[in-house]
Amino acid sequence: MIDTDKYEGHTPAPWWVSDCGLGYIDAQNWIGSEGAGDGWVQTVAKVKQEDGEQDLAYSNVDTWSANAQLIADAPLLLAEVKQLREELDGREAYIKRLNEQLVRATKWAGKQVCWNDSAMMDFDDYVWGEEE
Repeated sequence: MIDTDKYEGHTPAPWWVSDCGLGYIDAQNWIGSEGAGDGWVQTVAKVKQEDGEQDLAYSNVDTWSANAQLIADAPLLLAEVKQLREELDGREAYIKRLNEQLVRATKWAGKQVCWNDSAMMDFDDYVWGEEE
């Protein structure tokens, strides 16, 4: 599991991909943010071409664009990971409580029928959905 604590203090969202006024993403683009709240644009990352090609005609602009957008969405992805973990923790706690209640209900039912094997098998069938 990813340790999301190591991201504490990152530049807040939103981040965006600058097209440097060119109208397209290339090796000169950068990811910016005004998230610090001081009115200044902060460079968060620079999109670097991976193939070493300077001529756009021979470069993979689609890859640059996708990489840049993935970087720009990092704060949103982090927030979603944290939200999903919170939901998962809540569901795990709920399942634990349900299991504890089932154990208590089984003990109670067993006492009611003096742990009669046939009656307890009927109880188990009913609880687990195999009722007649």
